[in-house]
Amino acid sequence: DKLLLLISGGDWCTWCHYLAAFLEREAALDEALHDVFVVQKVYVGDENMNKEFFARLPKAAGAPHFWVLSQKGELLASQGTLPLEDGAKSYDRAKFSAFIDEWRARSSAAH
Repeated sequence: DKLLLLISGGDWCTWCHYLAAFLEREAALDEALHDVFVVQKVYVGDENMNKEFFARLPKAAGAPHFWVLSQKGELLASQGTLPLEDGAKSYDRAKFSAFIDEWRARSSAAH
């Protein structure tokens, strides 16, 4: 009954490292994220652009990038992570929590 959160990025992506470090520090947020979503990271980089996979999704302006899909695989949202950032090489706890809460509510309303 969870939504799918696809996250594009790779080892080369500085903000991907910031996201990983943020979620490691914020264990409760990471748990909440996984309560709402099945989280799947998809590599994108010079060695493998995964063009065939990403051709089915709206183009990402950068990395990391989030796509939210329904339980049936329907695209619900495509967004960069800039709105969730704190402006200081990390992510904003309140903004990230609001993102999770919004999707929890939308997922619950769909059932």
